[in-house]
Amino acid sequence: MNDGYNTTFGNVTLQVNPVPVIHLGPPDTNVCIYDTLLLDAGNEGSIYYWSNGATTRTMHVAATGIGYEVQTYSVKVINNSGCVDSANIRIIFSFFPCTGMNEQSPEQSGMIVPNPSQGVISVFLNTREDQVILTVRNSLGKVIRIEETTGIRNNNTLEFPIDLSFLPSGIYLIQFETKNFNGMLKCVIH
Repeated sequence: MNDGYNTTFGNVTLQVNPVPVIHLGPPDTNVCIYDTLLLDAGNEGSIYYWSNGATTRTMHVAATGIGYEVQTYSVKVINNSGCVDSANIRIIFSFFPCTGMNEQSPEQSGMIVPNPSQGVISVFLNTREDQVILTVRNSLGKVIRIEETTGIRNNNTLEFPIDLSFLPSGIYLIQFETKNFNGMLKCVIH
């Protein structure tokens, strides 16, 4: 600092703590009206404030099951360092996703959202492994695309956004391979 006559020096050490990383899912999530969706704000040991008054890390949401319904949720997370972040999600419950395919195995599970789609999808895999090889095949088994990726991690879930909009309408198989497991999901492009 200098006041025009005198100069003085000083320093201070700052510690910058990270804000919580929250991934509730795609901003607009389509769900079958008969299904229940688990929202997980992550960040174990933090303080949670959901828009519906809940204060837990996870929350199950469901529709009435009667027809089309839109629900919006937000969560504010305060981690152990006192850092704050928030996230929002809009859940669209309708009959359209009820025609999709969701296949699971005891070791790992996965799903494709939306399914059916126009080709822009996200593959969600419940796995603790980081390296995944995704192979897209047509209904005859011909390989269309192979991609090795780590995806976007949210606790035990990896998300892989994929653009298949260049493909013609049809049924496609998305094979996922990890170090300890292989699985396959069906995807409908219309």
